[in-house]
Amino acid sequence: VIPRRKASLIDLKKFLLYVIVGGLATLVEWGCFGFFRKSLSIQYMAATVLAIIISTFSNWLFGKLIVFRNFSNSFDQILTEIFQIYVASAVGLAINLFLMWLLHGQMHISDMLSKIIATGVAFLYNYLIRIMVIYRKA
Repeated sequence: VIPRRKASLIDLKKFLLYVIVGGLATLVEWGCFGFFRKSLSIQYMAATVLAIIISTFSNWLFGKLIVFRNFSNSFDQILTEIFQIYVASAVGLAINLFLMWLLHGQMHISDMLSKIIATGVAFLYNYLIRIMVIYRKA
């Protein structure tokens, strides 16, 4: 009999894979944010919202392909999963917007540096909510 490994909140392999997924989604988010700000001259808060909406889907897709492959496969389960991701991301969006307001709007730190800091803070929340709520094993 092979002893079973004790489950922990942070599975190192899954966390490292999620870092890759988060990195890819972050590139999508920052790229969209930069495009919306520089090319389309969209106000920084609106650019933040649009970038997060797009990157949330890419985060789900990359996560589904790389980290959480065995979670759900039926169309209804996938729709429920995407809905849960967007609901959870609403809190991440609130974190992002608050930090953008604080760092860029109040402290006058550059918009892109503020975006990088806000993304870093929201990253841990996003990972933990997925592990503890969305993708937890029953």
